[in-house]
Amino acid sequence: MKDVADLLGVSRSTVSRAISGDPHVNESTRQRVLQAVQDLGFRPNRLAQSLRSVGSSFIGVVVDYMSEITGELVKGVAAVCRKRNFVVALCITGNDPEVVDQWVRENRCVEGLIFLTGGIRELPWSRPASIPSVYGYCFPAGSRDNCVYPDNVEGARAAVEHLIGLGHSRIGYINGPPRWEAHTTRLKGYKEALASAGIAVRDAWVAEGDGTYESGEAAALRLLRLPPDERPTALFACSD
Repeated sequence: MKDVADLLGVSRSTVSRAISGDPHVNESTRQRVLQAVQDLGFRPNRLAQSLRSVGSSFIGVVVDYMSEITGELVKGVAAVCRKRNFVVALCITGNDPEVVDQWVRENRCVEGLIFLTGGIRELPWSRPASIPSVYGYCFPAGSRDNCVYPDNVEGARAAVEHLIGLGHSRIGYINGPPRWEAHTTRLKGYKEALASAGIAVRDAWVAEGDGTYESGEAAALRLLRLPPDERPTALFACSD
């Protein structure tokens, strides 16, 4: 119930009252709660024992924080699990290794773990030894086995090469926080594409944001306020 509440940004009591049909719960809120329960394949922990007794199978989904990105990833996992009669057990860690360790100990019923994050990075814990696990948009400390994440260097190269193909040679780049691997690798692809086309990379064309819409707008304005002969004619942003 806590995981559903965290996903929707409401209280646990609201989730409980929405599920139980309390007439004082706004209908729009009730529908959001019921949709989240359905999309996530969520089951309260108190049902775990009874579900195990009839042979139900669990897949654990571990996320650092709920966001637009991780929410969509969890929905995709839940959709596949429903087709295969698996129940999704969701854990939101807050990026705390102790939460992961405790959750794994308390949920021995899960047959596998899927770790998901909103940005490609190394997680601050090792791969659980006792449960098969895969990683999406992340990887455990010291290993990149069983990990699925995009090739950001090649993706950035393709984007910038498209702009070059349209006739642009002054291409600005709006980057995000360098602590995220996706941002450093996309910057690498951006520079490689320009270099391959014989275009010198100018530091003035690279503006850094913090991953928010507001910082992206501010970074774009900094680039667009450059002198006309230096101003980029096209922009490549590392994130929307």
